[in-house]
Amino acid sequence: MILYGRKQQLSVSCISRKRCSQYEQIFFKSVAEAAGQEITTLAANQIYFRKVIKNMSLPEFPTGTSLTREDAINQIISSIAMEELGISHIINAEGEKLQFVLGTVPGLTGPSATIEDVLKVNESVRSILQHATESQSLLRNKLQNALSSAVLTGPTGPIGPTGPATIRVNTQVDTLSPGQTPTVTDEGSENNVILKFGLPLGATGPSGPTGPSGATGPAGLDAFGGIYNSAAATQNLAAATLDVVDLPDELIGRNVDYATTANSIIVREAGTYNIDYSMVPAFSAASTIAIAVRSNAINIASTAQTVTLTAAGSINFSGNTIVELDQGATVDIAVTSSAVADMSFLANERRSLNIFKLY
Repeated sequence: MILYGRKQQLSVSCISRKRCSQYEQIFFKSVAEAAGQEITTLAANQIYFRKVIKNMSLPEFPTGTSLTREDAINQIISSIAMEELGISHIINAEGEKLQFVLGTVPGLTGPSATIEDVLKVNESVRSILQHATESQSLLRNKLQNALSSAVLTGPTGPIGPTGPATIRVNTQVDTLSPGQTPTVTDEGSENNVILKFGLPLGATGPSGPTGPSGATGPAGLDAFGGIYNSAAATQNLAAATLDVVDLPDELIGRNVDYATTANSIIVREAGTYNIDYSMVPAFSAASTIAIAVRSNAINIASTAQTVTLTAAGSINFSGNTIVELDQGATVDIAVTSSAVADMSFLANERRSLNIFKLY
């Protein structure tokens, strides 16, 4: 039990057992006199301190049966904390009692203590501390049990009210025709609203101002033209006789003329020209075939080709070359066979001769 004096906390265990030593009596009497109380006998001393003890505050706990299990566990832990606090005060008071016997308490003096008096007080302090140690063990067990107590899960409660609906907007907007009324549709559910909007196109705006003129493009070709033949045809070649390949059809040209007998192109401007040629003629007999593009009846060396056929067969005469052509030059394709043979082409088997001026 703890007693709060004006300046000290005192052990009054001797009052509860109605047997106080000489120094305990002097100690209590000194404290009582310091509090303004005149104490003349041990009985009066005991009566005074019993009143003090009676008026001391005690822990208060909630009454009734409304505590939950969790609240009860919290109250148990709180009571353990209060008991720990009380034990700390008891230990402090026992220390001051021992100081009083030894005459080291400021402001309080008593008769000189004999060795026997010191031993008795020491035994009293030892007994109190032993009980405090036992209480510590009990409190530790109580605290461990309280902390390990599981909080029971109660029955499932009723379902709560439906929360407010969520509202989202579909980022894909439907495009409507100009003049139509805008639309809003809900693509979701009652509690998950997804709004989709439809908006009409606006009216066509006025034409913008004319932009600046672009840069001048590169110059076009000064001269170009071409002749071709896609029809099925057969030319009879005499032995060692020069024949011009039939190319009667003309392409759109510029600064070129086509011979009245066809099969050739006449250039109007001298310059450097690119010449493209392509054909795959078939020959009916074994012979040596010489074929070339000509300018003014002279073979252009880069196009000349000679092939010896040991039996009937075809040759591929295709390529391109760059040459200098004089004004008025006539360009055609000529073929010579060492033996009599027919040179034939299938329908849609195009053969052609094209030229265009580079510079």
